[in-house]
Amino acid sequence: MMTTLSIAEPQELQALIAAEPDPQLLPGVYRQPPLKRLQRGHLDLELTLRQWLRARLRKNATLLHHAQQALEGEFAPLLNWALASWDYVLTTEGCRFLLRKDGEHWGMRGDYRACLASDYHRLVIHTFRHCVETFAHQPQHSLPMYLAETFWPRVRATYQNLSQPPDPRQRLLTGYSYLRCVPYQFLNDYHHVLVSRVVQALPTVERRTIELYFLRFFTDEATARAQEVALATCQTYKLRALHRLAQTNSLACALLLQIERY
Repeated sequence: MMTTLSIAEPQELQALIAAEPDPQLLPGVYRQPPLKRLQRGHLDLELTLRQWLRARLRKNATLLHHAQQALEGEFAPLLNWALASWDYVLTTEGCRFLLRKDGEHWGMRGDYRACLASDYHRLVIHTFRHCVETFAHQPQHSLPMYLAETFWPRVRATYQNLSQPPDPRQRLLTGYSYLRCVPYQFLNDYHHVLVSRVVQALPTVERRTIELYFLRFFTDEATARAQEVALATCQTYKLRALHRLAQTNSLACALLLQIERY
């Protein structure tokens, strides 16, 4: 028996629309908080910048620290605004990943970890100091005006650039890059042993191509350069190897193709 769906009357549709929450009442995660103040206005910027530059030239760590603290205190409203924008950056730009330090590998299989709020805090402070250094060596209109124009674009660009791996030969980091290992190891030991055994049985050029592209995350161009062959030749090696693996061990082939997501 066929049932017919009744179409809501215009009044009912209007009631459903009215029942939706007001967008203004929803959490404003995608909205950046407004910048109300740039600086406190309590500091002699010209004098402090001269002190900062003199401390840099003389490599006086104590004076440099005092000058940096004074500048960061003066521009605390700007820095606090940038730090309060963490949720906005995370939801609009997505998560980024950082290479684990030596002490962070214990019990972890992946070479990368997620960029946290504490890492973003350091990124903001580092960007601010870099802006001050650039201005000190190439003074333009005024430091507040320079920071208003360049500070936030640099913060966003620096965060976006975290998708670039430290090794320029490797592919861009993705949302799965916390799983990356070099040399790569599958989370399941059985899969790791299986793929290693199957790849080792490939002809030399095909094995080398699979190892560079899939297991070391090289780009197609970097893989070709490492083998000293043309890009088209390298891609032929890769496709030929995958075709051979699909015929001999489809699971190993599927596991290798899965690595491309990382």
